[in-house]
Amino acid sequence: GYSMQWLPVQVCEQSPAEMPHKKSNTLLEDCHTTPLWMWKELITAYPAIAEKQVWDPFYFDGKSKSLMEEAGFLHVRTTKGDFFKNVDKWKDCLIVSKPPFSIKKRIIHDLFIADRPFALVLPVVTLLAKYFFKGFKQKCRLIFPSKRFRNEDVHIGCVFVCFKCGPSKTLTWM
Repeated sequence: GYSMQWLPVQVCEQSPAEMPHKKSNTLLEDCHTTPLWMWKELITAYPAIAEKQVWDPFYFDGKSKSLMEEAGFLHVRTTKGDFFKNVDKWKDCLIVSKPPFSIKKRIIHDLFIADRPFALVLPVVTLLAKYFFKGFKQKCRLIFPSKRFRNEDVHIGCVFVCFKCGPSKTLTWM
């Protein structure tokens, strides 16, 4: 069987400019909006996603909806609030988001338990994590963006992990 123990977590409620500037600060990686080019590459790899009802539950600065729409998504919902209390809302929506990396393990777990389709931007190293490798690898499709997620504070290799959705190939390189 598969089981997890949960530790207390902090969710980012401040802008990157207000945060301590340490490369090792996990919260620093939590609080960045996915850039437009990444959303465009997701649509290029999986065109049908643009027409789906999508929900980005990790609001951060509120820019994700406009960026996703600019990339070509037609039906985007964003919300503020506690994801873990709202995971069962909007069952008609595909969850498309970059979740806070510091709590990705719990988010992935809860989405699988709820059997919710998703396309999440996650660090590539997630694919090597024991919980992912043993529990979920056979159930997902992967889309590797053409470059790393970058801004002034964070440079990290990411992958779109798709569950119950995604391109017909299990692995897609952009």
